[in-house]
Formats: sequence, C-alpha cells, structure tokens
Amino acid sequence: MKSNPDDERVTRFADYLVDVYISEEAQYTPEVWAQTSAEPTLTTNACEYFHSHFNSRFYTTHPNIFIFIEKLKEFQLEVYIKLNSINEPFKFQNSKTKKKREKLEKLINKYNSNQIPIDEYESTICYCL
Repeated sequence: MKSNPDDERVTRFADYLVDVYISEEAQYTPEVWAQTSAEPTLTTNACEYFHSHFNSRFYTTHPNIFIFIEKLKEFQLEVYIKLNSINEPFKFQNSKTKKKREKLEKLINKYNSNQIPIDEYESTICYCL
C-alpha cells in the first residue's frame, strides 16, 4: 500500500507544507505555530478557543448592545483574573488528570532535552492523550 497518492497536486501541496511550515529552513518553523503543552485543551488553537468561548456567551446572533457590552465586561473580568493568577500554582481536582499532566510534562522535557527521538515522542504522546 502506498503512503501517498499519485497526484501531482497533492505532492506539490505536501511540498509546500514542508517548505513553509515544517522544515528547519521554513518561513514559519514549528516553534512559531506549534506549542508543546501538557495542558489538556479541547481545541488545538488559541484563536479557536477564544472564539468558541466568546461565542458561547451569546444566545442570539445579533444581541442587544447592552447585553453585548455586559458580556464584554464579564470577559474582561475573567481575563483580568487569569492574568493576575498566572503565577499561582494550578490545583487539580482529579488525581487522574494530575498524573496525566505529570506524564506529559516528563515526556515533553525528555523530547526537548533530546533524550528521545521524535518518532518515540509522537507514538508515546498519542497514548498519553
């Protein structure tokens, strides 16, 4: 079984992705767009998270201006609280989640210090998530 189709367009697109986003000489290296974190998230992108979280506050597509302003104030307060508590240690309620995070942190640290190769890192992290 072949690992890629015999289509020149697919090959050109794959080459483009490697050249622009993946290779060491890429215009946007993985350090720019990929974040390694042991934090469990429902989305893989900070922008997706923001929009999902922000949109969940509204029950209509065109809310009243006063409701919109009130929701903005609530959001601002949440951001303010998060920024002020950024240096506080995070307390887990669930021991299973805590163990999972610790395991992910160890794995990330091993990879970042070149103790394990990327293929081992990828296969191991898949089982941790």
